[in-house]
Amino acid sequence: MLRALLVACGAALAVGATNASTGTMDVTTSLNLALGCNASTAYPYQPRSLCTDAAFVQTITGPEFSTLVQLHFAYFSLPPTDYLVLSGYENGTRKDVFYYGQHIPSGASFNATPIFNRTITLSLYTGIFNPNRGGGCAGFHIDFMVNAVPGEGFESQCGPKDVTLEAACFEGSPGIWRNAQAVARLVINRGGSLSGCTGWLLGDQGHFVTNNHCIKSAADAAGTRFEFKAQATTCPPAGTDFCKSQLACPGEIYSGGVQFVYTNANLDYTIVKLDAWVTKKYNFMRLRARGPTLLEPIYIVEHPNAYGKRISNKNGDGVAQLRGPFTATEALYYLDTLPMASGSPVLGVRDNLVVALHHGGYTNCPNVGIRSDLIYNDLVRINLLPSDSWK
Repeated sequence: MLRALLVACGAALAVGATNASTGTMDVTTSLNLALGCNASTAYPYQPRSLCTDAAFVQTITGPEFSTLVQLHFAYFSLPPTDYLVLSGYENGTRKDVFYYGQHIPSGASFNATPIFNRTITLSLYTGIFNPNRGGGCAGFHIDFMVNAVPGEGFESQCGPKDVTLEAACFEGSPGIWRNAQAVARLVINRGGSLSGCTGWLLGDQGHFVTNNHCIKSAADAAGTRFEFKAQATTCPPAGTDFCKSQLACPGEIYSGGVQFVYTNANLDYTIVKLDAWVTKKYNFMRLRARGPTLLEPIYIVEHPNAYGKRISNKNGDGVAQLRGPFTATEALYYLDTLPMASGSPVLGVRDNLVVALHHGGYTNCPNVGIRSDLIYNDLVRINLLPSDSWK
């Protein structure tokens, strides 16, 4: 839904409203918001130089399924002195993203920074008309918006019924519950394209593990939203869920530094470094240096489909176990997962150590994870094993 105002230093003129539409399986919504150039609405230059109010204000609301708004600018060309602001609230905190005409090449096409709210406000601040400006016509055109994190990957639910549970249902199991706090929900912004994954803290110095196919580079790491404690506060009644929708049960967004440390594409893992204080607040995990054991009972802590945190230690046959044969790099299991669970830790029930890094699966299961002994040996080889990160 679009609601727009043209503002002329206190005078306001409503210019119309258009309903956005979307396909049932699509995360994008078509828009046709254009000002200036060949658009039917002229570019709103200010009438006098002392006018500092926004010249154009637009409220944009996504469809009901929306968990975010990310605008796509098919064309962007503002005078050097003009700028556009996208505003919205994320977990109760206002977020403003600025786009300055002098910093963006004339005619550029790009995806804007996402704001994790269903509704945002677009405000355009302009100056008076300058006939000597040059650089072509002034204006912009938004042709669509992204309203959710796209689901990608080959993870599978292994039976007719999802047997994962809200993480809060394991609060009575101290080892599992402690480990669960170290798991975060990730939204990665790679050059404007969004994806979702899971990751976790390894060792006591703030090292954080996920898949290489989630975070490949320092640029990916810098564009990642790390969200801890995105989980229900209590266990729901049997047969119900509190957090089983995308980006449900908002947690705590990490706002500290992010350092890209290492990645290994062959073992599909990446380590980044967060501030060390996170381990005191959210705990941390350890790798099992000798690796997984065939038929041992296991559990997984994950954010499938970017849901609130979920845990599973069962499959359709009862207690989940590691199945064989192991491959040269992978352990196999029938724990339920879905896209965006990539990067989740698979842990042994008996010692609560990480035995595999979940990274994919077959269409009808099993799901698969990189063996912990291979990750441990690789980190030893390159002398990057974090402190207190293994047993």
